[in-house]
Amino acid sequence: MLKALPAGTGGNIYELGTGWGGLAFALALKFPNCKVIAYELSPFPWLYMLIRARLFVRPNLAIRRGDIHILPLDGAVVVYTSLHDKCLEKLKPRLEAELAPGTLVVSNTYEVPGWHPNEIHQLDDTMCPQIMVYRTL
Repeated sequence: MLKALPAGTGGNIYELGTGWGGLAFALALKFPNCKVIAYELSPFPWLYMLIRARLFVRPNLAIRRGDIHILPLDGAVVVYTSLHDKCLEKLKPRLEAELAPGTLVVSNTYEVPGWHPNEIHQLDDTMCPQIMVYRTL
């Protein structure tokens, strides 16, 4: 997932449905000039990330709890997600309406219904067999 981002990326990186935060912390470390905003709705992973953020401080990481279907995506240059296809289908109209043209949308495993990826990275991983990279129009 980290390799899908070009070097020199700047701006806001959103991770939607961040789970336990592994990718969010890695993004914040690799891209210190970006603000990484990690959204999670489930209380236990969200709380875990808050505790982890106290132990491993990343000044450019914001951890937020809430519904990704209503939380803002201000200034997004990249949106990462590991959400399943039904959730992506529900989220798709919002991504199309709110993201600026050229915004990268990187999806772990699941395709955004009706979109055609610019790149597909096949992985030797049964939990994450492919990464799709899209650019919004």
